[in-house]
Amino acid sequence: MLTDQWSAASGVPLPFPGFTGTVVQAMRPYPQFTGITQEFANFGTSFYNSMQVQLTRHFRRGLSVLGAYTWSKAIGFNDSAIDSETPADIYNRGLERAITRYHIPHFFKLSWVYELPIGPNKLVNVPGLAGKILGGWQLTGIHNISSGSPLSIGGGAISNPFGAARLDLVPGQQIIANSNAPINFRGFVGGTPYLNRAAFALPPVHPGGRNVLQRLGTLGPMLPNIRGPHSVSEDLGVWKLFRVDEHRTVEIRGVFLNPFNRVGRGGLVTDFSNPFFGQLTGQQRGGRNIELSARVTF
Repeated sequence: MLTDQWSAASGVPLPFPGFTGTVVQAMRPYPQFTGITQEFANFGTSFYNSMQVQLTRHFRRGLSVLGAYTWSKAIGFNDSAIDSETPADIYNRGLERAITRYHIPHFFKLSWVYELPIGPNKLVNVPGLAGKILGGWQLTGIHNISSGSPLSIGGGAISNPFGAARLDLVPGQQIIANSNAPINFRGFVGGTPYLNRAAFALPPVHPGGRNVLQRLGTLGPMLPNIRGPHSVSEDLGVWKLFRVDEHRTVEIRGVFLNPFNRVGRGGLVTDFSNPFFGQLTGQQRGGRNIELSARVTF
């Protein structure tokens, strides 16, 4: 067994006199070290390609709109140049090339500002003091729609003494079991799954009950075409500036974060050994939040 303590009966030559450690440690190129890492490693590449479209329009009656859409793909050996990554096979780093964790293929953002047509000489003509109070209010909004987050399936209890341990992908099985699966708030096993457990399997392990892999799993570090639930969010605001005189102003502002309480489905369990594997157990964001503020400048 690779994880047993080395002995002459293991069939692996003694690395050096006085060696103590496991069989797998004796097989390492530098058995005197338990690990060798390189900070800010100078190998690996990343690629980001995108199509970006932006549209801006200023309308006559106080409405301005800005829309932006990005269609992109990010591929690399790691998500960050300063993060460490444990490869499945240090001699074949090409196995680590996959989409990154920040890869969001579709992202649409719409923002707008609208001055209400109320007040002196506006569409709704309100003269005098009432017009000064009711006029000049501006509404703003930011709306976001994006693809779900990339998914990485964990192997749970299995281990690879030489690197990362990954599962097998079962051919012919649908990975998404139910794209409309609800959140399992109550925490019981048997809720509606988002992912199909039958689409994944443990690779063969060595006998002995320690779940040490005989070979690498066929699954990569990230699922290439499967993602978590998409995200929809919006924030709204209202703003008004009262000018008392040349030096004094009063600003009133209201901010409505997630006003429609779209918490979204999140908390997807991707650890294969977890009994809740494939279920959504949390929210993407917090609930509705309202902030009111006033500012006096003098």
